[in-house]
Amino acid sequence: MKLKIKGVLFRFSYRIFSNSDSYNYLLERFSCQRIGRYQLIGKRSMSTFAAQIAVEDKVLVGDAVKVNAKVAEINKAGAKEIQCVFDFDATISKHKHNGEHAASCHTALEKTLGEEKYSEMVELRNKFIKIEFDPALTPEEKSPHMTEWWSTAHKKIVEHHVQKQKIQESVRKSAIHIRERNDEFFKLLEKTPVLLFSAGIKQIVEYAMEYKAAAGLTSNMDVVSNEMIFDENENVVDFSEPLIHTFTKNTQSIGETWRRKLRERKNVLLMGDSEGDPDMVRDDDLAEGGTCLRVGFLNRDSPEAREKYQKLYDIVIVDDESLSVPIKIVQAILSVDSE
Repeated sequence: MKLKIKGVLFRFSYRIFSNSDSYNYLLERFSCQRIGRYQLIGKRSMSTFAAQIAVEDKVLVGDAVKVNAKVAEINKAGAKEIQCVFDFDATISKHKHNGEHAASCHTALEKTLGEEKYSEMVELRNKFIKIEFDPALTPEEKSPHMTEWWSTAHKKIVEHHVQKQKIQESVRKSAIHIRERNDEFFKLLEKTPVLLFSAGIKQIVEYAMEYKAAAGLTSNMDVVSNEMIFDENENVVDFSEPLIHTFTKNTQSIGETWRRKLRERKNVLLMGDSEGDPDMVRDDDLAEGGTCLRVGFLNRDSPEAREKYQKLYDIVIVDDESLSVPIKIVQAILSVDSE
């Protein structure tokens, strides 16, 4: 017999049995089954992880047994076998700040383009963002629209010959906000390789981390993203190839250096916010015996999106602008006691 518990049912069961012997029995009975190649280790300490994070309404766990198994597998392998691959916009940075939409890499740059091009960029965004997050469309249907959006936006930036110093100042003053508790989160990962894999703009991710993250852009972090190319006068004249957008973020665009690194540590903690982000690392990209725990931020909540995200991600965090839940996840996989 195999137990597969959907997120809502799991939270419901937790609330009924959380203070009873019956609930402990359910956890002991079902959490230590073999699920594919995953085998839970230990008992009470690891088997209750999904229950602990699913207590809050903002956390959805689609398959609790599988999540428990992945966490236990990563924990058993140890900290030296873990690396992280994180999206930046609306994942490490906020989707909203004090109720207002926060800036992304591209929107942080818009104000440097002059009024005419700024209006054109806003029009582009309003047109294509509806397509990017339309739950009725497949990634394959969305991808050509994203290519058109990114290519057009980059062309406008190049046409304006944006100067590097203005870009730095724009990011410094921008409404990019790093998620709350980022200091604690990245402190836990200070000995872990972290890749910020973004469909935004490399230099803006770097500037945003330097200016706005508590610890800055630290030595264990790398950034892979669309890179601005500057001339001798530090004006933008081109962008790197291949183009990276929401649905081309995978090991084909991650670069040879990080393709090799994915084989050096077999387990991955992945975090993203879009339908394309789970493919930043696919299961067949991992080293033999490796595990990828996928955590998704659902920033545009709807019943349809909840259903889709629970299929894409192991753990879904709904409308939360902090890193509180990821902190609990890292503490579990690294065996760090919470304070």
